Amino acid sequence: MPKRNILWMLAVVAVALGTAWLMKHTPKSQRQLEVRPDAMVEAYNQIIEKHYPPVDPLEIKRNAIAAMVKSLDPQSVYIPYELADAFEKRMQGQTLGTGLVLDLSDRGPIIACVDPNSPADRAGLLAGDLVTLINSKPTFNMNLAQVNELLSNPKDGKIELSLIPSRGSGDLREVTLELAEYPVEAATGLYRDKDNRWVYTVDRDKHLVYIKVSEFVSEAVERFKTAFRSPSRMGGLVLDLRGNPGGYLSEGVALANLFLHDEPIVTVLGNGSDPEKYVAHPEGAYPPKPLVVLIDSDTASAAEIVAGSLKAADRAILLGMPTRGKHSVQTPIRLGGKLGLMHLTTARFYFPEKSPEATTRPAEDVLPASAGKPITPHLFVSADSNNAHKLRMLRRRAASAFVAPASLPATMPAGGMGEALGRDLIKYDPQLAEAIKLLRDPERMEKILQDSADARKKRLATQPGGKGALITP
Repeated sequence: MPKRNILWMLAVVAVALGTAWLMKHTPKSQRQLEVRPDAMVEAYNQIIEKHYPPVDPLEIKRNAIAAMVKSLDPQSVYIPYELADAFEKRMQGQTLGTGLVLDLSDRGPIIACVDPNSPADRAGLLAGDLVTLINSKPTFNMNLAQVNELLSNPKDGKIELSLIPSRGSGDLREVTLELAEYPVEAATGLYRDKDNRWVYTVDRDKHLVYIKVSEFVSEAVERFKTAFRSPSRMGGLVLDLRGNPGGYLSEGVALANLFLHDEPIVTVLGNGSDPEKYVAHPEGAYPPKPLVVLIDSDTASAAEIVAGSLKAADRAILLGMPTRGKHSVQTPIRLGGKLGLMHLTTARFYFPEKSPEATTRPAEDVLPASAGKPITPHLFVSADSNNAHKLRMLRRRAASAFVAPASLPATMPAGGMGEALGRDLIKYDPQLAEAIKLLRDPERMEKILQDSADARKKRLATQPGGKGALITP
């Protein structure tokens, strides 16, 4: 495939992944399709036989499949054959790129973030480096869109950079980055320390911890557990699910299971099958600790399973803004003959109450109360739109390998700069700041959870079906 098409490839994958997604590793069942001559086959044969100029039969088939999938629902996606492998690898926790993010400064484009283990990281590039040339083109008068356009058009899969390092002699450095696969960091902390390790603690005195889960790719929960090393000694946790588009159903269920004991997690309703219930089991679950979950309008699918189940069980306080409300499950279906892959919606999910009596399949024309509705937080706290760009840059800086500024005072240890970055991240993030404040006030947390439970009981008492009714988290 020509390298010039790689930008289009990455864009398609990005759009598909940006669409909130939830998937199973393998389909539970697939209906057998009866293959027979019909009007569609006749139309195809007529096009192949009579259209002038002649058309590519494979291209006609791909376009037809793409149109069919597009007509179904916003979450069903057709992945072309050339992108299918990259799409599957992304869901397995691998991404393709250079790992480089640039932003503009008064001197020109500078490196804002370097993804760990990426080609840019392996080349030793650091946040703050000034990029003067991209593929031999001067960058000083370019806007950010022009810069990103150059970064997205590698020559033979390579990007040539000239840059001035933020530290050192200041001599011009020539670097060639080659596109490569590298692992997605699914679970991260607040910022990186001078040893390039994530810092998770946001309050040492109260032993409060912050962990962000960005995607539910393969082994995301194992990475979360690695970050969450000492739950018994922790005073409270902020679980950040903002911007999390979803991922594997099993990963979302597994993360919810870490915080629940015997409570129902979620019920999945597929085509022509009985409801598939997921219930937490106490083995391996963490000891109960105060928990605040951050959510926003980009929290979807598997992330909604975690947030919704924790709220339904009165296990966590949700803070932020309502979620996407995308409660559907996609199954990847590979097509033969180089036709690509369908990421097809095959089920929906909803949240039962703690002791559900309803075990039969709901009527087709009666959706459960929680299906397709955004999950609302206990506390509505909006983001700070005035400082959105500043916060975005702080987060990128926090995710990069730690580099102390060249102007670092001799009396300040490098670790102090990391702590200052952590304080700024909290200062400009009102949702995170309120979550930490809430964890410091256990009595307030207890009251919020009790009020929520009382309100739900009152609502259930007035609904048909009594305690077997389905609830909206």
